[in-house]
Order: sequence, then C-alpha cells, then structure tokens
Amino acid sequence: MLRNLVKYYIRIFSKNRYYTLINISGLALGLAISLIIAVYLQNELTYDKHYSDYERIYRVAPFYELEEGYLVAQSGAGIGPLMKDEYEEIESFVRLVSLGENFFFRCKEQSYYDDFVYFADSNYFNFFSTEFIEGNADSCFKKSQSIVLTKTLAKKVFGNEKALGQVIRTNNNFFEVTGVIQDHPQNTHLRFNALLPGFMKPITLDDKKRSLWSTTMFNYVKLKEGAQPESVVNAFNRFYDKYMRDMGEMFGADFAIRLERLDEIHLKSTAAYDLNRGNMRYLMTFGGIGFMILLLAMINYINMATARAPARSKEAGIRKIIGSDRKALMLQFIGESMLLSLASMVLGISLAEIVVNSELFQTLAQKDLSGELFQSKLVLLGAPILMLVVGIFSGIYPAYQIARVKMLDGVFGFVTLNKKRSWLRSLLVGFQIAMSVSVVIIAVTMADQIQYINSKYLGFNKEDVILIQSQDTVIANNFIKRKPLLLAHEDIKAISTSANTPGSLVGRSLVAFDEKGLETFVVDFMVVGQDYFKTLQIPVVDGRPFGPEDTLLSVQPVLVNQRFLEVMEWDNIDDKYLYWAIDEYGPTESGKVIGVTEDFHAFSLHENINPLVFYLETYPDRSINIRINRENKEEVIAFLSSHWDDVDPDHPFEYYHLEEDLGSLYAEDQRLAQLTRALTFLVIFISILGLLGLASFVIQRRTKEISMRMVLGATQVQVMWLLVKQIALIVLVAGIIAIPVAYQAIALWLDNFAYTSPIKIEVFIITIFLSLVLSILTVAYHIFYAARVNPVDVLKYE
Repeated sequence: MLRNLVKYYIRIFSKNRYYTLINISGLALGLAISLIIAVYLQNELTYDKHYSDYERIYRVAPFYELEEGYLVAQSGAGIGPLMKDEYEEIESFVRLVSLGENFFFRCKEQSYYDDFVYFADSNYFNFFSTEFIEGNADSCFKKSQSIVLTKTLAKKVFGNEKALGQVIRTNNNFFEVTGVIQDHPQNTHLRFNALLPGFMKPITLDDKKRSLWSTTMFNYVKLKEGAQPESVVNAFNRFYDKYMRDMGEMFGADFAIRLERLDEIHLKSTAAYDLNRGNMRYLMTFGGIGFMILLLAMINYINMATARAPARSKEAGIRKIIGSDRKALMLQFIGESMLLSLASMVLGISLAEIVVNSELFQTLAQKDLSGELFQSKLVLLGAPILMLVVGIFSGIYPAYQIARVKMLDGVFGFVTLNKKRSWLRSLLVGFQIAMSVSVVIIAVTMADQIQYINSKYLGFNKEDVILIQSQDTVIANNFIKRKPLLLAHEDIKAISTSANTPGSLVGRSLVAFDEKGLETFVVDFMVVGQDYFKTLQIPVVDGRPFGPEDTLLSVQPVLVNQRFLEVMEWDNIDDKYLYWAIDEYGPTESGKVIGVTEDFHAFSLHENINPLVFYLETYPDRSINIRINRENKEEVIAFLSSHWDDVDPDHPFEYYHLEEDLGSLYAEDQRLAQLTRALTFLVIFISILGLLGLASFVIQRRTKEISMRMVLGATQVQVMWLLVKQIALIVLVAGIIAIPVAYQAIALWLDNFAYTSPIKIEVFIITIFLSLVLSILTVAYHIFYAARVNPVDVLKYE
C-alpha cells in the first residue's frame, strides 16, 4: 500500500513539474530562512546561560539622579566589597576593568596589540565557571604577575608550544602565563582574550567611599541560594545613608542601583557605558520577517493547489466511485502536501547549512553559526514539528476543497472554481503583495537613513584624519617634539594628541558652577592637546581655541560647546568658571571658559548632542590625530612610519582612520539594513510565485468567458486589459494597505536615532508603481497566452 502510494505521489509530482518546482522552491526558501533565523534567535536569547549559577549573578548598575536620571553599566571599585559586607544576601562579588584599546604586549621578539585585555579580582574564574586547558581556576591568580590567555591568543603567541609558564612582557611589566582557557562562546558579553589579576592590595574604607560616585569598572554580585534581588535593591537606602549621603547632598545628587541579571544584560539592559549589546527590536524584526516569509510560502502552496482543483476533480470523482470516502481523500491530499513539505525541509536545511557557512552571512550576522545548525535542539526538535505544521496547514484547505467534489460532477468535469471563494485567493495574494511592498519600502528607507548618517556633517571634518594609538604620555611627548619636522611634509596639514576620540572614547563627569550657589550637573568631556580643533576642523564660534600660552596660566582654561551655553542659559562666557574633581569637601579644581565651539556629535547619531567641556593637557596620551592629504595617503603613511622608530622603538607603527572608526558605531544598523535588503529579494521572489498562482487561477476560471467574449468580437487587447485590470486592482489595494504598515515599522526603527532623514513620500509612490509594473510583467505570459487561445478549442464541447 505504502509503495503504491509513493509511486502515485512521484507520478503526480512528475506530471506537474511546473507546480511542483514552484511549491518546493517557495517552501524550501521559507523553511531555510526560518531555520537560520531560529538558530540566530536562539544564540541571542541564550546569552551567558552557559555559566553555572547565572540565575544568581547580577551586575550592579548605578542610577545617578541629578537634573535627570542616568543609568550606567559601570560603577566604583568600592561598591562590590561594601555591598558584600552590608548584605547577608550576597555570597561573593567580582570586579572587571578594561585596560583599553590596543593593549601592547611582547613575547619572543614578536609584538602584539589586543583590544580585549582586562584585569579582575582573583576569584574571577571561581565566580564565572570557566573551562581550563592549562592551569586551573584555584591557582592561576595566586601571584600578582600572572596572566590567563584564551586558547586562540595562546596559539597566536606560542603556536603549538605549551603556554603555561611562558613569560609575556607589557610596557612596564613581565607576566607569567598561569592558565589557558577555552575560547568564550559567541553568546557572552564577558569576552576577553587575556585577563590579569587586579585589586591585590587592600583599599581603605575612605577610598571605597570616594569611589562610589565614579564609573570605572563592572561590578558583579552573586546572591545566596533563595535570595531575591528585590530585597537588596529595596534596602539600598540604608547603604546610601551610611556611605554616600554626605557627598550626595553636597552637590545635589541622588544615587540608586539596579541589579541586572547576567542572562538579561545583553538584550534588556539600557545602561550607558556598556559593552556591546543586542537589540530586542532587531530580533523581533528578524523573527517577524522569518515568520512572514514562511507564511507567504504556505499561501503560495494553498493558492497553487486550489487553482489546480478542477484538474484534480476527475481524479477525486473516480476515487469516490471505487470506494474512497471524503476522509480518505483528504488524508491522501494532505499526505501529498506532507511529502512536498518533507522534500522542502530537506532542501531548506541544505540551503540553511550553505548560507550559515558562507562568509557573507558571517560578516553580516557577526556570528559563526556553522556548527550550531545541527547541534541546536531548537532545530533538531523544531524542524520535524515545523515540517508537520507547514505540511498540514498548507494542505488542509486544498484537500478539503478537492475532497468535497461530488462524485458525478468530478467524473463528468462539471467542477468549476468557485467564484464566491475567489476573494479569498485574491486576499491571500494581496497580503503577499502588501508585505512585499512594505518590506521594499522599509529596506529603501533603511538604506536612505544609513546614507544619511554616513554623509551627515557631524560638526567636524571626519575625513582625511588618521589616528595612531599612543601607549603613554612619553610617546605622545616624543611625537609632539617632532611635530615641526613632520609638519614640514606638504601633505601633513595638522597634528594633535588627545585622550578622547569622538564616537567612542568620550568621558562623562560632574562639573559645578557658582552663579546660583554651587550647583552640579553632568557633562561630556574631552581631554585634548594643542591644535586639536585645527586637526579635526571644529569651528570655534566665540572666544578662542587653546594656545601655547595656556599651559602657563594659573587657572586652567576650558572650552565648551554651544549646547553647554543653552543648558546653562549663559548669554556669553565673560568671567565664567567651572569646578570639577569634586570630593566630599567640595570642588578641588577650577577652570576659566575661554571659548565656545560649534556643536558637534561626540557620540553617534543615536544620541542627542549633550553639553561638552574640553580640558587642555600638554601631552594627553592614547590618541595621536593627524590630518593628511588623502590624494598622497600612501606616501604620508610611509613618511610617518619611517619616523616612528625615533618616537617609539618598542611598539610597531599602526594606524586607523577616524572615518572608519565612526562608521563602526552603526555596524548593527548597517547589518540590519543589509539583512533586510537580502530578505527583501526573497519576499519579492515568493510573492512573484504567488502572482503566478493567482494568474493561473484567474485564467482557468475565466477561460470560457474569454472565449465567449472573443466570439462576440472582443479584441486581444481588450481581453488582456480584462485580465490585467484584476491583477492591477489587487496590487493597488495591497499597496495602499502597505503604506501604514511600512510607515509604522519605519517610525519604530527610526526611534533608535536622535537624528533622522525625513521619510520620503516618493519612496511609497515609486515602490507601489514598480510593484504594479513587476506584477504585470510576471503574469504577462499567462495573460498573453489566454488572449491568443482559439475559442473553438475551448467551446467545441459546449
């Protein structure tokens, strides 16, 4: 019986290759995209769940309340140990501090830079369960001059040699490798390549208290079994009164904490100054698009199957004559749908495996999911269930329509497609077209916004500026001493140093002014050297920039931006002073405002421009900024490289472009736009298949009508217009429905940006027009064929 049934299905599929190919192609694409997105979502939704006791681990996120609230991810060095002493609910704590970008180390005459080097408390690996390849968690941080490497970094530095016991040199120290750990999984926010032990010396109580108002490191606490985070948060007033109230009242601030559970940080945290996080909106977008593509593929199958109902009606009638009942017929046709679903699933899994292994996908997703597709429980359990759901739901309605055919009507060919139900098919295809139009509009608008943020003037000239990382002030000093020699090169326009860089390394602190009593507020700040405004071409609209004479003044000069003046409600900067470095006794340093810069975007366009203060240092380290002539870039780089050994013989010459660094701020947005663009083509392709199904349905239903019209004198053009008119009406109505859907989706995405390109109405109009043209071209062959049919061939049996 089963053998005969399989033969029957093979004959059916072979006889109708056109429909079979369309159905399998659409379903396979839908299933492949669904599987890829499912694995991606699983990866994102399981962040940090590989750590044992992750449900008891929380990050302490301070909430500062001044004129407005500020939630930040980093806190002071004292909050972990003090909370451990004050709360019986807390079992242990650990602190983690980044050592900055381009951390330098040397081993066996080879030099390396790494952006992911941290130091932490010595109990880190007991706090966060970690698998060791060499060494162990208990002994790796017994000595202060220890370093633990990941497997990848150890192999990069030592090759196939054993890393344990080897010595690594940094700028000022030597460290012994006391452990090698497995590489971190992709779905963790705690990612480092090397870890050093910190906090080896005890901190005094006064130092702990002073640190509580700072934001310098990540603090994590582990609660005891059964303890609730709410009890810690609700009792924080007692902690605040004991350690923080005096300083808080002095500068009119308040302080609270949030406890963010480890596995919720990646998607749910809204704290500033954090590591890279995910975006729940983006995940919802991916999930929605994946579900929509699968739904469109299922609609295609339904439309195709019901359009072929008259051709299958004689088969249904004959099977009823030989004894089949309606239930058996439905099972037979659902089985056909299930077999198509199985074939589509096999093809879909193959496509998904090819895609996740492709370099393009890994670049777009910033994840390597190649090993997760067949290891994912979601895929192993979900794929068969998804196949059953798709097979049953795609086939049950067509099976019902064919199985309800009356015996004699089927045998004698009296079955026609029900006109009363034609609206349902039109509705389904209209839904496909509406979704296609919506996705195209969204993709075009995303591309327009990405183009906007890449081309928008930021208040400074980001082009033609190269950045060289400086390891310390000595190197910055050496470079500045050679500044006259370097500026003699005609293609080097300006040179400066800075401790901060727009887009990433911009600080935030408290400052005070005394016009209304000593009031404090939060500002962004940058520490810069001479000629910084010239190098980045930041306009100074009032007063003057820093000059050589400012290093000799008894009162430190500062510049502020225009937004600062607006917030302070200052009309001018005459005799204006700021105070900072505030401790429990009040401000300890002051500065005179000597100039005002034009507002510029110190962060990404996701954020509004904030009040900003510039401080002057003679030799700020971290970044050397050089404006060059782009046309002779290679020559300039060679010139700088030839002088680098005189500046810093211990570190290799490396540089990067400010423009590219700023572009990385929108990497997540660009990836979403690129993925949406790729999915747009899939949605359009599947919708085209749906149109083909609808065209087939319309022409089969109206074949005799068309022939009668031609017998009565209708021309081929009139017949073609008759068919085009129905398709065009569906497309236009679908396009109108798509407008509010696309607008709401775009508005939701643009909410992530403080500065946006205006939504262009012409995008909506052009997209609908092009969808109309494409739809007509898609079904043109069917319409042209119907218009040329010989009426005699259709009506000769009537």
